[in-house]
Amino acid sequence: MYRLLIIAVFLIITPCAYSDLSASEEREQDEILMLLAYSLVMKNWVVPGEKKKRGYNIGAVLFDEKSDKIIGVQLNSIGMCRDKTQHAELRLMQQCLFAKCRGEETNSLTGTTIYTTLEPCMMCAGMMVFLGVNRVVYGQSDPDFGKTIERLKQEYRSGCSYKVADKNRLESICRIEVPPNFRARNIVSRPSGLLEREQLDNSFSLYRLQFGNVITNFLMSGVAEEVYRQARKKLNDYKVINNVNQSIYRQAISTLRDIKLDNMALDQCALWQGHKH
Repeated sequence: MYRLLIIAVFLIITPCAYSDLSASEEREQDEILMLLAYSLVMKNWVVPGEKKKRGYNIGAVLFDEKSDKIIGVQLNSIGMCRDKTQHAELRLMQQCLFAKCRGEETNSLTGTTIYTTLEPCMMCAGMMVFLGVNRVVYGQSDPDFGKTIERLKQEYRSGCSYKVADKNRLESICRIEVPPNFRARNIVSRPSGLLEREQLDNSFSLYRLQFGNVITNFLMSGVAEEVYRQARKKLNDYKVINNVNQSIYRQAISTLRDIKLDNMALDQCALWQGHKH
């Protein structure tokens, strides 16, 4: 009986151990690539007087889960391009499609993860869903314009009529229930597990009380800059535990080391035209 109990416990625990190992590898990958996104912004930090030179302090990294390769990095460039749509995530996706970053058949981003320093807006979230991005990991929550992917997953009803239930209330009668956007069902959006994300979220909560709700202004503050500087140091000092992530870490370090403003389309505005600003 005792021997059977041991075997049963082993069978229960063993799958969990494998699951935890896989989760550990993914957590470490997410940490490395999120730190790279922070570090990319820190390397090109914009102070308030320089906003028109580039844009806001927001960056993004595109990772191909199939090849385990970093296939793009980008920065917010609304100032440089004089175009409010030039968010880091949108530029990242346009850059990949234009440059055929996954080969000649690059027409979707299925099997990729986007790491972005700020929770994506509705425009970027819609493009991520449409192109089939699998996962989004963000390095700071946006309390006013966030939860956009979750909103795209919400159910809604059409073909409704209404009747008076009582003098104070209308009751809807819905004949057709439309399911959530089928593309949005497959994308996962979640906050980074890094301490830096918590620090940014908490610091912005305090910032709002004194200076207002504009999160992009907060992202040019000294408090935010210090968190980003800390993230860059953490990437440089990072100790990889899972061997499977050694290559990803080397890619992250070399990407940050070699990146220049004229590299990887960072200084391009009309990406689909290949025009340099």
